[in-house]
Amino acid sequence: MDNKLRIDLTDKGCDLSQYIVSQISPFECAILNGKNQTIRYDGFILAKSSKGKAFTVCDVNFHYSNSDSKFAVRLTFRRTDENFVDKSVPGDKIAQRISFNSGEDGYREFWKMIAFLEKFREIFDIGIFFDDYRIVRDEDLLSLINKKVDTEKLDGVLKLLQESNINERDLQVAILAKERAEDLDCFERLLGDESFRDEYRATHNIKKSGDEAIWHHFFREHQWIFGLGLDLRFMSDLIDEPHLGIADSSGKGSPTADYLGLSDFTTLIEIKKPESKFFKLQKDSSSRSNTWPFTSDFIEAVSQSLAQKDSFLRSVDHEKMVFGGTMVDNERIRTIDPKTILIYGRKDVELPMSRDVDTGIKRDTLERFTRDSRNLAIISFDELLDRARFIVNNEKKTI
Repeated sequence: MDNKLRIDLTDKGCDLSQYIVSQISPFECAILNGKNQTIRYDGFILAKSSKGKAFTVCDVNFHYSNSDSKFAVRLTFRRTDENFVDKSVPGDKIAQRISFNSGEDGYREFWKMIAFLEKFREIFDIGIFFDDYRIVRDEDLLSLINKKVDTEKLDGVLKLLQESNINERDLQVAILAKERAEDLDCFERLLGDESFRDEYRATHNIKKSGDEAIWHHFFREHQWIFGLGLDLRFMSDLIDEPHLGIADSSGKGSPTADYLGLSDFTTLIEIKKPESKFFKLQKDSSSRSNTWPFTSDFIEAVSQSLAQKDSFLRSVDHEKMVFGGTMVDNERIRTIDPKTILIYGRKDVELPMSRDVDTGIKRDTLERFTRDSRNLAIISFDELLDRARFIVNNEKKTI
């Protein structure tokens, strides 16, 4: 009977972090129990038969090399009985085959053993095997690429892509999806954490005061958020803070929108704050029973959006559309009763889905107003967030 100890990798509770490989004398190395280093192991159990009468084991020996003062790892694979005595070879065979082709053969346990030994590679003379073939983590692969000089990094990435059969379209889609997921996370944090807005302002060096400047910057940098919606045309470009009207003799009086969206036709976009309120807290004495009065901020935002549209329409036929030094082709991009979009407030906060009577009246009042506003789309920040989620995750809002 073999009384040597072996680490049983077939035990689902086996935790290899309990074990270490250590040099215990100038010319001796061993596998030890990390908590009690007097306990020594001579190998691993890789597989057991269904009845537990036959084992596949790997005995591990460390041979000291004078040439490099390291230990060579020497592995012996055996088929044994439950007492670790070698199984005899049937009379009609000269050898017994040990395979690692399936879970029953112990192939998972084999690679667990290799990964365990590799962690102590500074002790071993493991030569060409671990130089050319190794188990790597994602961070190992990134570290390997980052060690290259800049001119070689791209070549390394391209080689990996070619050998992994990833085509250019797959890569573009994956990168775009990752970038948009990060943008979506930023959108959610800006809405839910006002302190994050200060961090965002500092990171992007936004000088203009007020939260509207932060939202203006965010949407300018992430224009894809405006690219899908029932009431929005796909916009191929956004002109930042365009002057829309005709200035007076002093050069003043030309109103400015947040964005001018360009597709085959123009779209005007005005952005307020998610904290802006749609409704007053209390009803006016003159309010009817089935309506609720809007705040002056909301009425002013609507009026401002419509006034910008009016100024733009009166000026566009008289002037070339030049924004930021770039002339827009009036013949190709037309301006016919331009769509006007107001990004304002948060319905999910001010008007949550509930059975509250007053909230229901407010929701109905706003819906009637927006439906009867012929060419003004009023979209709350949370609705815009829901659309962004749908683009990124194909995730519909649950009611």
